[in-house]
Amino acid sequence: MTRLSTRSRYASSTGATLVELVLTIVIMAIALSASLSAFSLLIGRSADGFSQNKSAQLAQLYFDEILARGFDHDTGLGGIPAYTGPCRVGNNGEARADFNDVDDYDIIDQEQPALIDQSLAGLYDGYRVSVSVQCVNDVGVNTHGAKLIQLTVQDPRNQIARFAVYKGNY
Repeated sequence: MTRLSTRSRYASSTGATLVELVLTIVIMAIALSASLSAFSLLIGRSADGFSQNKSAQLAQLYFDEILARGFDHDTGLGGIPAYTGPCRVGNNGEARADFNDVDDYDIIDQEQPALIDQSLAGLYDGYRVSVSVQCVNDVGVNTHGAKLIQLTVQDPRNQIARFAVYKGNY
């Protein structure tokens, strides 16, 4: 049996060179940074759905409150008799607690959520709400028209969601 020299023993052993190790580290770093940037983009967008859902919930709370009010200040109790005068929009100098018709809400502009149930208002810190009420006589609701109620919700990240409903004169 011949004995292998020290030189041939090291030449036959396998392993990675320093250059191969450095290239492997560089390639892994590039792949890791690309995957982390994609992951951070997805994380940022996952908050959008939560924020949009919360904006829709807040809008629904406002619409529930607004649509429970009368069509006009002179509308009878429960909508009977229906208001027969010209459609008009404007607050009659009433405070928020005394709003009794939908156009009273037209003065709300960039306010923090003020809900009937104040325990719910705390869930919407950082949100802003604006309400616009307009007379619309061409929607075919009836001869006395309807009022278009548009609600804008701005979330803490300054994304804006717009919602609209009609209140018929009945």
